[in-house]
Amino acid sequence: MPRTTELLAPELAQLWRRALERPRLAARALRGRGLLRRLQVDSMQLLELIALIEERFDISLVDDELRRSDFDSLAALGRAVARRLGPAGR
Repeated sequence: MPRTTELLAPELAQLWRRALERPRLAARALRGRGLLRRLQVDSMQLLELIALIEERFDISLVDDELRRSDFDSLAALGRAVARRLGPAGR
């Protein structure tokens, strides 16, 4: 069964919390657009998030295929991960 953005969102939210070292980050803080700016994500946190996603979903997120907009919202990140997982959803 392919994983949809909606199915990926809770897992991605948890990975955001781990990468930012903010386990109690409210769900409302992760809603909407502009996550990098609103959460003041630095480059090391972004790299940590990417590593956590790669490990959790057993995928590779190649730099030249990632765009800043892929991290703009949980939905955008879910779409990027879903593309990597492919139709089988791993």
